[in-house]
Amino acid sequence: MINRITHKNMVIDEELITVNNTTKRQVTIYETDDDNIKTMTFISNSKTDSNPEYIVNEQLEAYNNKDLNSFVKTYSDDIKLFSFPYKQNSEGKDLLKEQYATLFENVPDLNAEIVNRIVIGNKVIDKEKVLIKGETFYAIAIYEIQNDLISRVTFIQ
Repeated sequence: MINRITHKNMVIDEELITVNNTTKRQVTIYETDDDNIKTMTFISNSKTDSNPEYIVNEQLEAYNNKDLNSFVKTYSDDIKLFSFPYKQNSEGKDLLKEQYATLFENVPDLNAEIVNRIVIGNKVIDKEKVLIKGETFYAIAIYEIQNDLISRVTFIQ
């Protein structure tokens, strides 16, 4: 194991695996209960021509500044937001803008910081510490980058 992110009953491991004398990086997401691993989801290392961290960092800065236009510019027009593993919550930049406009307007102390990060291919997996109305929450966001924009986000809360 190279890196580990934990949150509630979820464990995300960045690992090196060797198959047929070839070593590769992968990420495994384990969903657990009291005694067992309930599910495993694998994320393979994929090739990318850009640095996916750049756009995610830009998005985080705009989020913390509550700069709606700069925030929305970091997303693709057909952005999809999911709850882990596959429950789609929204699609499209217009809906994203509407949802976050309300959040930015109604939560003056809104702030997020990265606690831990794994980057694998075109994916950035962040454990985030989020301040909302005086309360601190932790969540995991899995950002997928296509054409230098965030095209999909899967939240583990």
